[in-house]
Amino acid sequence: MKKFLSVFLSAVLLLSCFGSFAVAADAPLVVSVANDLHFDPEIVTTPVTKHNNVNPDFFHAGHGGQMPEESVALLHAYLALAETDECDIVLLPGDITNDGMIEQHTVLASLLAEFEAKSGKQVFVIPGNHDLFNTSAEEFGQIYTDFGYAAAIARDSQSASYVSELNGEYRLLAIDSTNPGQSSHGMNAERAEWVRQQCVKAKEDGKKLIAMMHHNLTDHFVFAKQLHPTAIVEGDVALAEILATNGVKYIFTGHTHDHDIANYTAEDGSVIYDVVTGSMFCYPCPYRIVTFSDDVKFETRRVTSVDTVLLPPGITETALALAATDMTAYSKICTWIGMRSTVLSYTKTASVLKLMKLDKETDAQMYDIMTRVLDKANEVIVWPFYEKDAEDGEMSIESYLGQYDISIPASDYADLVDLAVEIYQAEVVGDENFQGYSPEVMLVTRGLAAVLHYALADVSAEEFAAVLAFVTNLLGYDVNEDLLRYAGDAISRMRGLELVLMTVAMPLVCEFTIDNAPADSNVTLPGYDDDTTADNLSFFAQIINFLKSIYNALMTFFAHFFG
Repeated sequence: MKKFLSVFLSAVLLLSCFGSFAVAADAPLVVSVANDLHFDPEIVTTPVTKHNNVNPDFFHAGHGGQMPEESVALLHAYLALAETDECDIVLLPGDITNDGMIEQHTVLASLLAEFEAKSGKQVFVIPGNHDLFNTSAEEFGQIYTDFGYAAAIARDSQSASYVSELNGEYRLLAIDSTNPGQSSHGMNAERAEWVRQQCVKAKEDGKKLIAMMHHNLTDHFVFAKQLHPTAIVEGDVALAEILATNGVKYIFTGHTHDHDIANYTAEDGSVIYDVVTGSMFCYPCPYRIVTFSDDVKFETRRVTSVDTVLLPPGITETALALAATDMTAYSKICTWIGMRSTVLSYTKTASVLKLMKLDKETDAQMYDIMTRVLDKANEVIVWPFYEKDAEDGEMSIESYLGQYDISIPASDYADLVDLAVEIYQAEVVGDENFQGYSPEVMLVTRGLAAVLHYALADVSAEEFAAVLAFVTNLLGYDVNEDLLRYAGDAISRMRGLELVLMTVAMPLVCEFTIDNAPADSNVTLPGYDDDTTADNLSFFAQIINFLKSIYNALMTFFAHFFG
């Protein structure tokens, strides 16, 4: 009996050894991803200048919501976190410098080398459009030779693309999507073919490919292709189809500075996830920790404080104190100030006419109508929402709509621009969830009704309907002519506008403000050995989203007509 127990225990110990070996061989790969660093070491030595009249404590904030003055401090803070984080490697998918100057690249390369020496972790880079404004792809590869290029097992002779081993199981496919000297992507058939060949080679070698590039692979929100027409590769080159059908499940991209995960389903049902990580030098200064194992786990973290010694001179003591203790709050203030200015610049008459592609000569009638309309619309977007906030003699959206017995929900928003910035900030944080019956969406639709009603008050019924038809067609919607004629009736304009906005604007706003699936910040998704197809993966989610849409439609109906 003792002899049997001895043999049995020996066998158990032997099996446990094999088990330990198996676990070690299949150990998870943990990746840290930081995007759009826009590193600029020279700016630290230059005193900050005034960029706004909104907040005296943050007079230096502006730059469209970006924080170039803070880029050096943010990079140092991120590398300090990555040094102690559980990650094995660091991925930097482009725009790692602000202007692509050789000096910026060389300083950054030295900091990355110092990080690797201290942490023992490997950094991999790929250029973004900013990185090649003043540097060639060849020079980029030389400067960053130790960060993916020297150890590459394959390189594209026509770009800065390469393939590198990550461990025994995974390879990195680093795709150069840039068009040197331009913001637009430079993907073409030749680069796509090189990518396809690397995918085939990885399959032959039994390796799993994780990809990264700077420009987005696919669109992440409604009107993405209209707002960022040159930022999205899919549609110009069938790169998503090539990657998905050849087994690449994840690609890390950047460029648009939002924080979002979207998926693309190929014709054969295979799925690739396009993972965009928010810019490090924008609110809320995020980065990702991604664990590749049987499944893929995403966790979003943030740089929450910086060493203020690394900030340029001239920043106020109040702002410095906040940067040292709560970088999330600091960056939100900076983004709010910068984006408010940006939104106001986008709504200027000339900017909107350009977006609409109206020509003063060939579209003379519509050009004239829209010029008059847009000039008046720009008055309303800065009206305060509520009468209590209006100055003597100033109109508010609440009082204007009150003339037509239309109410608006209570909120802390000042005006439509303030609300637009809030919706934008929610989108860059990720997991945005302003439902159709939320105060935000209600304020958008009713606020837009006030804007349009006021702006179109002096045009004829025929012009009114023509403008609505033009705008809805521009948005890709074919609205019923009877509805437009009803909206154009001077007597029913406000209610007609509400109806048009309910049927057209509300779904569009909700598409932008609601991110149903997959989650953007913290989520677990299928691993590389999971053969689940897109249909099976999303079947339950489709049912849930269908029920949600019914619920939201009912709540929106009651909120509009009984709220």
